[in-house]
Amino acid sequence: MACHSSVRTLFLCVMLCAVAAEGIAQETMPRELVVQDVRFFLRSLEEVHPDPYSALGGKIEFKRRAQAILWDVPESGLTARGIHDLLAPLIAGLGDGHTRLIAPESGDDEALYGVLPVRFGVVTDAIYVALAARGFEDLIGHRLTRVEERPVDEVRAAARSLLPAENEFGAGRALARTLRSQRLAGELLGQRPESLRVDLVSPDGIPAAERELPYAAADSWTWDLQPAGQFETEDPDQVGPIRWRLLEPSGTGYLRLRSIEGREAFEQARDRSDLPGYVGRYYERYLDAEAPAELDRALAGIPCFTETVVDLLTAMRDRGSDWLIVDVRGNGGGWSSLMKPLYLLAFGRTYAEYPFPDTWIDSASPAFLELNGWTAGQLADEWGAGYDVGDYRFETVGPPQGDRDWNEYSASLESLGCGLAARVRSLDGLPIHPVDVIVITDSGTFSAAFQLAYTLWRLGATVVGTPSAQAGNAFTNVLPIELPNSRIRGSVARSAQLFFPDDEALGRALMPDYPVRWRDLERFGFDRDAEVIYALELISSGSAYQRAPGGTDE
Repeated sequence: MACHSSVRTLFLCVMLCAVAAEGIAQETMPRELVVQDVRFFLRSLEEVHPDPYSALGGKIEFKRRAQAILWDVPESGLTARGIHDLLAPLIAGLGDGHTRLIAPESGDDEALYGVLPVRFGVVTDAIYVALAARGFEDLIGHRLTRVEERPVDEVRAAARSLLPAENEFGAGRALARTLRSQRLAGELLGQRPESLRVDLVSPDGIPAAERELPYAAADSWTWDLQPAGQFETEDPDQVGPIRWRLLEPSGTGYLRLRSIEGREAFEQARDRSDLPGYVGRYYERYLDAEAPAELDRALAGIPCFTETVVDLLTAMRDRGSDWLIVDVRGNGGGWSSLMKPLYLLAFGRTYAEYPFPDTWIDSASPAFLELNGWTAGQLADEWGAGYDVGDYRFETVGPPQGDRDWNEYSASLESLGCGLAARVRSLDGLPIHPVDVIVITDSGTFSAAFQLAYTLWRLGATVVGTPSAQAGNAFTNVLPIELPNSRIRGSVARSAQLFFPDDEALGRALMPDYPVRWRDLERFGFDRDAEVIYALELISSGSAYQRAPGGTDE
């Protein structure tokens, strides 16, 4: 296969999902083709990523490590899996959850290498058994303290050398994923284990006891459905990744977002060359159908988030309910522009005129121009005179200049469709129904979902849960790539976000106002919706509070 010489030819994949075909993944490729793939990835990093150097010790150290990787390509060549594993330590060293390669499957990886009969979860102060296969249910809720006689903090730190992590909660997720996989556990421990020795502390306070957990093919384990929570939190008549309801008996509003995908964001991205792929994936995943070939018809079949927010806020207003729980647990992100209807219809002028301190840094790489279908001249039209290919744009949101002209502002929303602009114009800066918000996060709240939680926090929301694996000051927004010979797919971050430019600690992890700890889960019986129950308890007891926008408590 020929190797393309320029990163301009970055493959615009549909989403970061499917990986190399089984035959390609198992086939050993000649060294020359392997080197071409490695060089392609390294060029992609240097051309697209805002800063691939600092985390690795500077440009010279980056170049040293890159050269060492090239020297490590064996004369006999590598499989696609081998290429992935060769590059994985460099990627992990970036500490950037948006830059990654998706491991190609060698047949059925889980069948070949095996998985544990438990799955670990992460809360603020512990890694614990969140789910267990039949026969191991007695371990649910147990806290992990040691792995193969090594303290959990030590192995968690070691997991960061295998999988990217932006903070300690990302490292916890990396460890949970590593231990579950026999192949990754072998890389962590130095040899592939047939079983894993762990020390576990039970919720009833019994001292840590060593358990030996076997690895076996995934289909060897029977995973019963997780038992229902104390209440039903989703309306089965609604479709898509976004659902809402009023929780009884209090009538508290509940908005569950499993992914930040939806019509308004797609409408705004009509000119992007990869949009049909995202729309097709939405239909396949959420509507169990094939997307119509004609884009207008396809978009018309996707629910409008604006209508969801209108229905939710109207129901809360009619019920006299002031509290809204926004749940983004396990939400890996999507399109941040989709959240505009929630911000504007629930907060109105408070959102539109808030002086966010965020700074965004975007890199005008050739691949970024290709994604948007821009020429160098069009870049200057879009970004402003003086910008050229390779430049960085620095933007701080800041406060609006002068009084907000709501007719003018609503006109800027027309590209989102779904009648949002007309509603904002008619409300003239007022919300449909003012709400107090609790946003629930966990370590799996990432990217656009973290941005949602952060924005609500800035606007005064109370945060409940586990800190996100996403750092507030981090790299973000991706350009999908595909290595030309192995066909391994992945992504490279193309932007940076500084949500806390003057606070290094918050820039690493946004700590909840009410952190969920291991003993909190035990108190709620390790219910799958323990965080929601906790939020309702805070509301009913009067403990929940809203801070004034900007961070001061009311």
